[in-house]
Amino acid sequence: MIRTTIVFDVKVSEIKSSDLKKIIKLILLDHDVKNTDINIIFVDENFIIDLNQRFFYKDNATDVISFPLNDPEEPCLEGEVYVCVDVAKNQAGDYQVSLQNELLRLTIHGILHLLEYDDLTEEAKAVMSEKEDYYLAIFFEKINPTAN
Repeated sequence: MIRTTIVFDVKVSEIKSSDLKKIIKLILLDHDVKNTDINIIFVDENFIIDLNQRFFYKDNATDVISFPLNDPEEPCLEGEVYVCVDVAKNQAGDYQVSLQNELLRLTIHGILHLLEYDDLTEEAKAVMSEKEDYYLAIFFEKINPTAN
């Protein structure tokens, strides 16, 4: 069973939980993952800075942090994805996209990390970026064509 919980620690009206769950389910099924327990948490800048300090010893805000919570050999994919809404707003302006688009991209990015994708090299970043673009296109073409 694919179980996804969406938590908004900050107010976000630009995206619906139901839309997030649809794109997450699509990504997971594309990767043949059928048993999950994933939490997506939308947080503010102070919260993400605290996480970044506690777990990565960095004193800055970041856009998304993913925490796999299970052994990769276990049959259930468990994890948490923290998306910083404040950073997403800034990036949406920088990239000239809607906040909804940026929040979706960051959520997709976080899910890909739970699926063991990484972005440590230029080649790996390109693969992740291509996947993000692919799933964003599906979202805006099929899941919610009136969204963008």
